[in-house]
Amino acid sequence: MQVDFGGLEVIQDWGWTPIQLAEKVDQFRERTIKGMTPECFGDREFFGELMFENPDGWKIIYDENRTILGFWQLIPLTEEGFQMAVHGQICADRIEDRIVPKLMPGNWHNGYFYSLSICPRIRRSLVAFGFGGTIIKSLINLAKKEIYYDHLTVCFATRYSQALNRTVFRFDYCSDHPYIGKMYRGRLTEFLNRKLIKLSVGQNMRDLIRVYQNAPQPLSGMASGC
Repeated sequence: MQVDFGGLEVIQDWGWTPIQLAEKVDQFRERTIKGMTPECFGDREFFGELMFENPDGWKIIYDENRTILGFWQLIPLTEEGFQMAVHGQICADRIEDRIVPKLMPGNWHNGYFYSLSICPRIRRSLVAFGFGGTIIKSLINLAKKEIYYDHLTVCFATRYSQALNRTVFRFDYCSDHPYIGKMYRGRLTEFLNRKLIKLSVGQNMRDLIRVYQNAPQPLSGMASGC
């Protein structure tokens, strides 16, 4: 099986519209995550346009048949939206323009990993490891535009993702998701300051640490605790 990583350029080469992309992502998430309810799927026009507008906010794994095998998406949230997320008061059907700010250079943002999923048969492969690297590269690209993330929240809905949190992210549990999984939160700046992460031999991780070390300090008083 031939697989690769891709983003907006690949989707445009395929001729997919924003709605088609959102539809294919929804189909992948439904295949991959057990227990998905209708509330776990947002407005396809909104999510498709969001991905086209923020190409550094998501990536896919795909095969030779253009089947999606992995998908992550990091969505900026307002303070109100972030608090809704960490307290288990938000699902895809409640994500809308009102709580999704524009990414502005020179600003720090709250981020919600709307999805962080990989097809079970490749979860423990080098492909999965490399897919994690696309998140790092995207954060570097954003930082070069002076767009930074600090407070992050994520819904871990599978045993695999919860194990990943215990071994890699080490985010704090906040609440149960309203329909599936559990909500966790952490700070990207603290994650990058961990000794194990700082000793990483990966060039991309070292580059990410460097650009964040040179960034202006994030504002205090934002994104208070769970």
